[in-house]
Amino acid sequence: MNLLNPWYLTGLAAVAVPILIHILQRDRIRRIVFPATRFLLGASRNITRTQALRELILLILRATAMFLLALALTRPFFMKADEASAAGGTAGKVAVVVIDTSASMRIGSRMQEARQQALDSIGKYHAHIDRVALMTIDQEARRVVDLTGNLDEVRAAINTLEAGYGGTNLLAGLREADRLLQGDDYKHVGREIVLVSDLQRSGWSQFHGDWRVMPGTDLRVKPVALSAADNVAITQVAIPKSSVVSTRAEPLSLQVVNFGRQERKNVKVTLTIDGAKIDEKFVNLGPGKTEVVRFTYKFEKPGDSAGTIVVDAKDDFPDDNSWFFNVRVLPRVQVLLVNGSPNAAAAKDDGRFVKEALSVPGTPFQVREIGPQAFTAKDLEGCQAVVFANVGSLAEALAGPMKTFIENGGGIMVFPGDRVIADDFNRSFTGLVPCRLKQVCAKDDKSEGWTIGEIELQHPIFQHFTTPQSGDFASAKFSKYFSITDSQAARVLARYIDGPPALLEQGIGKGYSLLFTSSAGMKWNDFCLQGGVFVPFIHESMKYLAVHSEGITAAAVGEALAFGGAKVEVIRPDGEKLKPAPGSAALSAPMPGIYAVKNGDKDEKLAVNIPRAEAEPAMMDGQEMIAAVASDPDGQQKVIEGHKVWVAASNSVRERIEGGQKLGWYLLIALVVLLFAEHVLANNTSRR
Repeated sequence: MNLLNPWYLTGLAAVAVPILIHILQRDRIRRIVFPATRFLLGASRNITRTQALRELILLILRATAMFLLALALTRPFFMKADEASAAGGTAGKVAVVVIDTSASMRIGSRMQEARQQALDSIGKYHAHIDRVALMTIDQEARRVVDLTGNLDEVRAAINTLEAGYGGTNLLAGLREADRLLQGDDYKHVGREIVLVSDLQRSGWSQFHGDWRVMPGTDLRVKPVALSAADNVAITQVAIPKSSVVSTRAEPLSLQVVNFGRQERKNVKVTLTIDGAKIDEKFVNLGPGKTEVVRFTYKFEKPGDSAGTIVVDAKDDFPDDNSWFFNVRVLPRVQVLLVNGSPNAAAAKDDGRFVKEALSVPGTPFQVREIGPQAFTAKDLEGCQAVVFANVGSLAEALAGPMKTFIENGGGIMVFPGDRVIADDFNRSFTGLVPCRLKQVCAKDDKSEGWTIGEIELQHPIFQHFTTPQSGDFASAKFSKYFSITDSQAARVLARYIDGPPALLEQGIGKGYSLLFTSSAGMKWNDFCLQGGVFVPFIHESMKYLAVHSEGITAAAVGEALAFGGAKVEVIRPDGEKLKPAPGSAALSAPMPGIYAVKNGDKDEKLAVNIPRAEAEPAMMDGQEMIAAVASDPDGQQKVIEGHKVWVAASNSVRERIEGGQKLGWYLLIALVVLLFAEHVLANNTSRR
């Protein structure tokens, strides 16, 4: 038996109280012999003997009551051997050591410090008595050593650990460690999670306050290298994943940040494509400053063009000084034009100007025009983009094939017109366009029509127009357009001068849908007559819609690779064949670089980079993390602002065991029963 409050054993001295009272209050009888009473002596002895027995029983009951009261206050409980050692705090513990091996741990000596912190942490455990497991964490948790009493095995595994290139998900590591400790064998054993990490704040972004460690599990956080790193990093790039063969130079830009405290002058940034050095720039980076570097390149050859951008800066984290990219260049884009108002007169033909814009000399587009009545699902085969010009409705049988076409990476662009009735259009195109049409807005005087007042220049369609003398959208006048509704899921890319949407976009599966709220011909506007704007706008729109059907060209380390082909062979930058990670059927890239991909009969490339959040210097405080996930050992939950949270408390393993057995309460119940019996017996025992 074990006692939670052993100091209450001093209360056992109270057992002597009823004994002392009994001794001190005994009747003191003087013996006087009367001859006449000799006949009564026999009866008197029997009565005295019964009285003495009752008083003895009362004495025992009262002494036992004092004993039970003192024992109940000590809160006794029974434990097994492993429970006793755990409650004693010296042996029988189970612990999971979680070591951060994400890319940020490659900075400076962080990984070396992490190994030492982990070795120091397991020094408190006892071989063959305690059990320790080892896990690593980057974007997901991996179990390296299962719970074992062989601490030398754990030490050996720690000494072999190296930082990888993946992102950080600290919550995943804590969850997996907590799950490992939830076995019934460890219910009453001391449990600990030891987290060794640089505590990068970006690695805690998955935590939303709705999870806590299991009650009774202690979390210890061992931070490493909390001092700021001297680091220059490429944090963002604007490089197209796919493009179309063109003689026009594409912009390639990147953002470089100096996270260090010293100024860096004339930092060289080099662009290399397909093994050839293309250009280099020089940039000055002050402490904590960000600079944008821009290159241009003409993608004139179809196929994959793989390249790198390298910032020449010696710092604590050289791995984030490079950015790998791959641009998949399409030779020709197959465009299907569904023209709802073909006419010999150009002014009445809504599809003519789209077709002519896509058919200028040197264009990478191949256009096929059909009417809406002749349009069938077979026409979608081999197309990357479909343009609907003044088409009021679609055959019901086309709804499914069109949805599948977009979801698989195809794109559509819709221009309404005078043949479009809003209700009929909405029924036919529901689920295919970003919004529903409402009504036509018109101005009587075409010369006073609306203009485009706002465009999203960062979008790929409009990036071409950011350079000087690349066209002015305000030159076009719009006398009619459709107002729209139900556009909450859409992204507005352009607006008229007074605010209503002109161009909307919505992603559907892997593909995209665009809707321009005015016509593509001359009936509602003169946009099609502004060749310096209309032609590049149509070209960039078709490129944007087409490139999403060409599969993945870039990924982050650790990200699942969703190739379209059934038989895909991937060769890593080090020449080894990429295989699925243990326990997973999906392929994921373990290191940055350019991967060679054999996708069916296609030879492709894949650019893989370190997650750029790994370069961010913001760190967490270990106590902040502990406070966020610590739980009440009794498992008490409350709902605060819609989230289930554990209410903080602190009970030991011994308290949990005693609380589960409740021996003290049983002793108190026995005490009440005993006092009732004493009361009844005392009322039937006379002292006279």
